[in-house]
Amino acid sequence: MAAVLLLVGTLVPAASAEVTKIGTGFDPAICKDAVVWYDADGAISYYDIADGSRSIIAEANGSYPHAYGSRVVWMDDSSQDLRMGVYDLDLMQISYVCGEFDEFSRPRISGKNAVWGAGGEIYLCDVEARESRAIAKGYDPDVSGDRIAYVAREERGAVIRVYDANDGTVLTIPYMGDVYSPRIDGWRVVFATAYDGSSDLYSYDLSREQLAQVARCDIVSVSSERPDYRGLLDESEIRGNRIAYVKSVSDDFGDAGIWIYDAAIGGKSMPVGLRGIVELSIDISEDAIVWGYECPPGDRTGDCPIYALAG
Repeated sequence: MAAVLLLVGTLVPAASAEVTKIGTGFDPAICKDAVVWYDADGAISYYDIADGSRSIIAEANGSYPHAYGSRVVWMDDSSQDLRMGVYDLDLMQISYVCGEFDEFSRPRISGKNAVWGAGGEIYLCDVEARESRAIAKGYDPDVSGDRIAYVAREERGAVIRVYDANDGTVLTIPYMGDVYSPRIDGWRVVFATAYDGSSDLYSYDLSREQLAQVARCDIVSVSSERPDYRGLLDESEIRGNRIAYVKSVSDDFGDAGIWIYDAAIGGKSMPVGLRGIVELSIDISEDAIVWGYECPPGDRTGDCPIYALAG
């Protein structure tokens, strides 16, 4: 397992920015002015970007945290059955949600709504009421307010669908094929595709019904002994008009590293210090970006350093 590297800073940090070690662990996520991650013991850590302080939200048995606004969610395996931990940063209180989870469940949260996938179903939970229900068949969900984006299988291929928790309506994005990892914020959905040796990252505006290409990358084999490919643009995050994504191969379409795309102007750039950083889990806020190597399911070994880069 590779070491974890975390960056926190402005979207275009200055060349003179300094790297600071802030802890050890895996799969960092960002919310408000803080970063959360989990370590080899399953403790969920909280790091305040403004003052550099660090605290522990949960002592053990946690993994795969995600954060939005004042809430943090994660998978918890401290009881007989898997459950979701919920921490309210304002109230400084932990609660737990029991339901249908499996080892591949990765909770995501926006406002009071949390979503995850398990057993081919998409689940939606109101964390305030602690009520959850299955809403669709599919996998890899994300949530923004009352909208849930996810991958659904059809006879001819896979599609990205968006479920509205207010009225139960479902919208299908007009693209079918090998689609991956939808991410949603407001009216915009970002997703990856794979076709004929290359991967594309697309942005879809739900309000205007417009599809735009964000990036392209060659898909290449990195092992002659087993199926192991690199280049799929399936690691991305979106906040407002800013889309952060990992490009793991240098090719005619650009260098490997972490890129920032501005959907408002259609331009993209690679912030200082992000060239060549690949195979990552990333997250983005209004004015910062965070990244780290993703921990494989069930693997909590190692003492992986986490660093911060302030602009």
